[in-house]
Amino acid sequence: MVEYGDRYCAFVDILGFRELVSYLGNSISKVESLRNTLATIHQQPLQAGPSLFLNTDFRTQSISDALVVSVAANEGALSELLFSLQTLTMRLLVDGYFIRGAVVKGRLYHDDKMAFGEALIKAYQYESTVVRYPRIMVLSDVVADTQKLKHLPNVFAANLKQADDGPMFLHVLRKMQADMNALPLGPDNDDTNALGEYARIKTIIEERYREAMDNPRHFEKVQWFAKYWNASLPANATSYRVLGVGL
Repeated sequence: MVEYGDRYCAFVDILGFRELVSYLGNSISKVESLRNTLATIHQQPLQAGPSLFLNTDFRTQSISDALVVSVAANEGALSELLFSLQTLTMRLLVDGYFIRGAVVKGRLYHDDKMAFGEALIKAYQYESTVVRYPRIMVLSDVVADTQKLKHLPNVFAANLKQADDGPMFLHVLRKMQADMNALPLGPDNDDTNALGEYARIKTIIEERYREAMDNPRHFEKVQWFAKYWNASLPANATSYRVLGVGL
């Protein structure tokens, strides 16, 4: 029987993919890096490990540099979807790539070969025309669902933030924030071994920031994420702050 009903659906893609391809030239290392990045997006399944919840019905579909992820319309499934998107975002940040996307709720058909329906169209339209910056927008009806849940309301609240321009978005730096707060940072006790991945991401953001200066449309996107990064850092994590950006 064909199942076409409400599901939570995310559409995400690599920001500036066309520009990334144009920068490849004859560099084998750049081609290899991009190939590995696309392999991460196409990885099946996206889940980091065994599901922590029952009846999530977690499904993925890759399309070039983009990914469609959908789950059943229940709170455990939504939690797993958001966690998986956070994990994917951080994996790609380590490789120097930003992603942009939208999470919606609506009718969708999704099996191991195809996905179609109003939810996918809605998610794609928001990602391509509204989201603008490297963030994963969570639409207001999905946010409203999280506020009505009985078991995980605090978990969802910690994973969502409201942007200055209005939309709610997935707080993909929440784990980084928690890791930083768990260690006594400072000029004399900065634990670079434990937080080396975040030091690498900070360096990558600075590189992308400099590279985008001659392209105002791309620059505003990198600048947005750099400010979000700095605002998510504890006050004493000064060595991880992206320089020249502010809050």
